[in-house]
Amino acid sequence: MPVPSAADILKVLESDFNERNSEGKWVSQDDVRFIQILSENIQQKEDGHLEMPLPFKGPNPPSLPNNKKLAIIRLQHLKKKLKVNQQFYDHYKACMEDVIDKGDAEPAPEVAVGDVVCYLPHHGVYHPKKPGKLSRV
Repeated sequence: MPVPSAADILKVLESDFNERNSEGKWVSQDDVRFIQILSENIQQKEDGHLEMPLPFKGPNPPSLPNNKKLAIIRLQHLKKKLKVNQQFYDHYKACMEDVIDKGDAEPAPEVAVGDVVCYLPHHGVYHPKKPGKLSRV
């Protein structure tokens, strides 16, 4: 299996944000740097999985805005969805327990004053080929 191009990887990563139209979209210097990092460092592991570098590691990480208010709003929406949909709650709980049990997630460290923080809201997404099972997004 050939290693996908950085552009292919970027298309997959952006597929969650279907409200964004990539046609006519300008590319920032951060986008160019991210694509270059991907192009130079994507590796296919022996088990067939792809391994990509973390784009924000290094001496010059991008300056991200404080998005705590937005993350809290999204968390409130997720809580509401979990309360009104028992099946989704059960699937989400099972998925998150699996992620934690496998060591792929851990409690976040305490944030000190002055720390740079960017929150990554989480949401459950059903896998299109696996009905009733949430993807580990």
